[in-house]
Amino acid sequence: MRQVTFKSILILIWFLVSQTSVTADFYVESWKKGPARIKEKRFKFQLVCNGSKGSVDLKIKDEKNQDRFKLIIKPAERCDKDGVLGWTVLLFELGKESYEQNLLKPTNDPHQDFFTAVDIPGFFLAEPERTPLSSGMVPLLQPRVIKIESFYCILKATDIKYSEISRSKIRSLAIEVYFTNTYK
Repeated sequence: MRQVTFKSILILIWFLVSQTSVTADFYVESWKKGPARIKEKRFKFQLVCNGSKGSVDLKIKDEKNQDRFKLIIKPAERCDKDGVLGWTVLLFELGKESYEQNLLKPTNDPHQDFFTAVDIPGFFLAEPERTPLSSGMVPLLQPRVIKIESFYCILKATDIKYSEISRSKIRSLAIEVYFTNTYK
C-alpha cells in the first residue's frame, strides 16, 4: 500500500511539472487599431551573428497585395565574437519607421520610461529562456501573438545555438514570423 501511494505521488508530481513546462502563447494587442488586414504569409529567418545573415528588412503586403508594412529583424546589440544578447523584431507602416511607431507594442508613448514583457514582445533575448514573465521579459522559446488592427503577427524562436563561452549570448537562431487574419 505504501509503495503504491509513493508511486502515485511521484506520477502526480511528474504530471504537474510536465504541465507547467508547456507554455501558452504570449498575447498582446498593438496600440494601432483599425480595419487593416494582411496577406497571409509565413517566413522562417535563420539569423547568424555575422554581417549578411544577422538582420532582415522586408516589405509586407496587405490583403490587397499592396506593400504596406516593413518587417525589420536586427541584433539587439552589436555582434561580437561570442555572439549577441538577442534579436529584436519590429513592424512598421511603410514610411513610419521610428521606434515609437513600432506596431508590435501596446503603446506608442514616446515618454514611456518603464517596460515590461507586454511592452517588448519582439525582443528575443538569451537569458529569458528560463525566466518567468514577472522578470519583465518574455521567455525566449514562448510563442508571441500580437494583434495589430485586424490581423495577427505570430513570432516564435527556434533552432537556438548558444555561444560556447556563455548561455547569455546567442550565436544563431531562427525566428518564425507568421502573418494571419485569424487566430485560434
